[in-house]
Amino acid sequence: MAELFSIGEIVKATGGIPAGTTAADTRVHVPGISTDTRTLGSGDAFFALIGENHDAHDHLEEAAAKGAAILVVSDISKAPDGYDGVVLVVDDTLRAYQELAAYHRQKIDPFIIAVTGSVGKTTMKDMIGCIMSERFRAYYTQGNFNNHIGLPRTILEAAGDTEVLVLEMGMSHAGEISRLCEIALPDVSVITNIGMSHRENFDSDEGILNAKYEIAAFLGEDGVLVIDAGGYPGLDRIATEDSIKKGYKLLRVAAEDMPAAEYSDFIVSEARVGDEDAAITSFEVWERQGGEAVHFAIPVPGVYAGISAALAAAACTCAGIPLADSAKALVNLKRTAHRLDPIMINGILVIDDTYNASPDSVKSGLEYLKNVKAEKRIAVLADMNELGGDSEAMHREVGSAAVIMGTEILYTYGEKARWIADGAEAAVAGGQFVPKILWYGPDEKERMMEHLCSDIRKGCAIYVKGSRSMKMEEVVSALTGYAADAEDEDDPS
Repeated sequence: MAELFSIGEIVKATGGIPAGTTAADTRVHVPGISTDTRTLGSGDAFFALIGENHDAHDHLEEAAAKGAAILVVSDISKAPDGYDGVVLVVDDTLRAYQELAAYHRQKIDPFIIAVTGSVGKTTMKDMIGCIMSERFRAYYTQGNFNNHIGLPRTILEAAGDTEVLVLEMGMSHAGEISRLCEIALPDVSVITNIGMSHRENFDSDEGILNAKYEIAAFLGEDGVLVIDAGGYPGLDRIATEDSIKKGYKLLRVAAEDMPAAEYSDFIVSEARVGDEDAAITSFEVWERQGGEAVHFAIPVPGVYAGISAALAAAACTCAGIPLADSAKALVNLKRTAHRLDPIMINGILVIDDTYNASPDSVKSGLEYLKNVKAEKRIAVLADMNELGGDSEAMHREVGSAAVIMGTEILYTYGEKARWIADGAEAAVAGGQFVPKILWYGPDEKERMMEHLCSDIRKGCAIYVKGSRSMKMEEVVSALTGYAADAEDEDDPS
């Protein structure tokens, strides 16, 4: 963490009660805030967070031994004997950690853009961060630290001279994004889309919409909300009503072939996948009020790349950055790994989309696979988790989509993936072309990878996707290793 806190500031921000603290103690500054003894530095403040399966109070001895200057605890009985630092007692260590982040946010007072959505929020955050960094001292969420612990961590890592802070916000249940916004108080909020992620925790699609829409909860008259008006139909309706009621500005983005393009602020042309480089997507974006079309060619694969970039660029106009500058900045975008990442080795294209999976993101990836230049298209799809009672139907829909989009070989892996294979077979029976459809059980990953490698040749494109628990990055590793070995075999040296 780049900004120093005094112990007195930590006491003030958290509302805790310091045990045995002197006036001199409160003036001591700590170089960092830590929740993990593995990364704790000497002189840092250590917050003993309590999780479902882990209680950091059990590591207070280690924190003290590593030189923590202050221990923030909710159970003082677990404080180590003989500790000569400050013990700060709070009711809830997580809440105290969040309150310190809120204090830091208000202290450094950056322009804050918050991003949420069912699919694409990490890429969106990276896009906005990339654009803003060209003009401002910007900091943005690293990786996907987007929850009740990760977001405060990002804020606390921001240096005192940070001008723009871009925060990704994830959620599993209603109320979570509202709490994150209470901490962050965003100036601009962006909703990428509304999909079926975490469906098991909600009674309806409307429940997911309302939970995502919490990102607008703290927008005032000076705030801005940016949405895809051509996406989930209920989003535009609720955004229009809420923006009128609260007075914040609503910026709409829409694809040019959508009815919403008639009244949206930013219009996007159809995205085109590069023939020579599958990682480059081209499209145009223009403002409805007489703006000229700006050409974008960005290193983000997928047909949704145009909407994503337009949403990011629209958000950045709120900080005075024109579309043309956004287009120039995004040429140099560095994306988070394992998100529709095309890897070309020896004429074999492996599309690594293994960071996680939902029905919407899988269908988007399959559409990308359909549009890449390839002699044969193979999809390797695993279980999608957290879909609730509609899980079987959603898996079947994905299998059907794979067939409809022309996937020639479909590998499915996992217990729930049996439904993907069933959905594909039903689509074949319904008159679609006949692909090769294979299913492998939860204990058959090695067998599947062996058979998969025997199916690939130069000119193949292989799309790999599944929930995090399925560890589909292991499949990507096997494929890229096979492709590299094939290259070595072709090398006469």
